[in-house]
Amino acid sequence: MENLIILGASGDIAKHVIDILVDKTEIKLTLFLRDMDRLTNTNLLNCRVIEGDVLKYDQLKAAINGQGYGVCQSFRQPGGYGEKHH
Repeated sequence: MENLIILGASGDIAKHVIDILVDKTEIKLTLFLRDMDRLTNTNLLNCRVIEGDVLKYDQLKAAINGQGYGVCQSFRQPGGYGEKHH
């Protein structure tokens, strides 16, 4: 069995990836997201769900410990893409 973590698991693309992989018995899914309430997938009984922030190193390090593979939803900084931050 392979361990796979999905970072940003409530994202639009990640939701589709979860639906594809959730029933694969050879994959143990870990879902990492900031707000569990935003997770809309329904068949998650065999998934480990971790609420955290990828921008917080300690939380991310703990979540990826023991994972063999990872899938990353694209992330953006507050304020959006291409905006200057002062």
